[in-house]
Amino acid sequence: MGKDQPKQEFKFGLYQGQVYEAQDLNGKADPFVQVKAIETDGSHSKVLFKSTVKKATLTPAWNEYGKIKVKDYVNDLIVELYDEDLLKNDFIGRQVINMGRVRSGIFDELIKFEDDKNCVKGTVRIKIERN
Repeated sequence: MGKDQPKQEFKFGLYQGQVYEAQDLNGKADPFVQVKAIETDGSHSKVLFKSTVKKATLTPAWNEYGKIKVKDYVNDLIVELYDEDLLKNDFIGRQVINMGRVRSGIFDELIKFEDDKNCVKGTVRIKIERN
């Protein structure tokens, strides 16, 4: 699909969350969230939204808002939770959000982030609505 595909704009809200396991030696984590679209070929788009990093906490409260532009043909968003580190950010978990649910109304849920073994590693409340 070309770069000039029609896009829809959505308001994206990121609220409070919880990281279930410490990621750092201080018993905390430095969590942040990023959002990408899953393209029709299964690849991921560039980052559509990236939160700030909340330092030394297992209960981040972002209360951040932004706008994301999603191509009309995109069926899913992938939301990933990471722990920021100096050398390499640690993957905590991910969740896929179906765009059909978003496009049909307001998506406002506490989503569960699962690691590669399908174990829940954290939660974050996310709200997405048409702009």
